[in-house]
Amino acid sequence: LRFINSYTYATLAPHTSTKATRLDGQQEIYFVDSGRGIAKAAGQAVELYRNIAVLMPTNLEFTLSNTGDQPLTMYVISDPTPAGFRPNSTMLVRDENKIPITSSDGLWDHIVKTLFVTADGLGTLQSILTVTLDPLTMGKPHLVDHDDIEEVWTALDGTSLAFVGNTLRKQTPGMAFYHIPDNKT
Repeated sequence: LRFINSYTYATLAPHTSTKATRLDGQQEIYFVDSGRGIAKAAGQAVELYRNIAVLMPTNLEFTLSNTGDQPLTMYVISDPTPAGFRPNSTMLVRDENKIPITSSDGLWDHIVKTLFVTADGLGTLQSILTVTLDPLTMGKPHLVDHDDIEEVWTALDGTSLAFVGNTLRKQTPGMAFYHIPDNKT
């Protein structure tokens, strides 16, 4: 990965909390997969549950707490903050369940919901979005031919098939493919 520090899957045990943390030189984006909890930062508290996305800016002290009896699981993207970057002063929260569809015709049957874009305070990333393919539908071939773009496609629900190069691969929840920007893969 060239434009982010890391992309991980994290678990917070039931009824536990993180220590108060202040990110330096990076910010984090959390996308909740399961469980329930609360994110607190700068006097703001938001509920965490499935499909909630949080952009936690650099230099803002925060905690994450699991308020439920099940693990709080989430995908975490560490977005570096370039020199001269001016971060948000508060965390930004989006509920993917309530976001309108951004596009449904860009790549045939992809149903796109945009969570965050550069104007929302991303440091190096262009956008973070969810893409849904309804059952028995297909997306058109997707080519990335720009060296300044990289994409990671992660299955959140269901099982799909993906042609990666000349290989048909099954993609199950949690499995990610890095889309090489060579206009061939």
